[in-house]
Amino acid sequence: MSSETPVIKGSCFCKGIQYEVPSGTAQWIRCHCSMCRKLIGADFCTFLAVPNAKLQMKAKETMKTYRSSKEAVRSFCSTCGSSVFMKYDIETNTIWINAGTLDQEIPVTKPTRIFTDDKAFWLDTMSSAPQSGDISNWEVDCAKDL
Repeated sequence: MSSETPVIKGSCFCKGIQYEVPSGTAQWIRCHCSMCRKLIGADFCTFLAVPNAKLQMKAKETMKTYRSSKEAVRSFCSTCGSSVFMKYDIETNTIWINAGTLDQEIPVTKPTRIFTDDKAFWLDTMSSAPQSGDISNWEVDCAKDL
């Protein structure tokens, strides 16, 4: 990509997978389905849906794929385990990038949430829990009283 074109850059944790897409080409999607929760290991997964043709791979030596359902294939890093991409078979022109792999902050455009009927049962409770900007309020050995 031209150095004049603003780009969105991302990578897996170990940098074995690195990618770029032009800025302004993404739609944000937050998926609450149980499959995404299992594959990501979190309450939900936030993706950027981008045009397949706009995705430019800078490194992919450690990328492996996994058919997670009859409808989709996921790509992940075989070294660090980061889940990076998802591709639906019927969306021939679109690839979904895991937003957790972004290397910079970008504006949220066209946000939507899907499979909200399947959201994690603890999600609403956690959203009202006390917050801290770092771990200074973290109780060491926090399970000791359970």
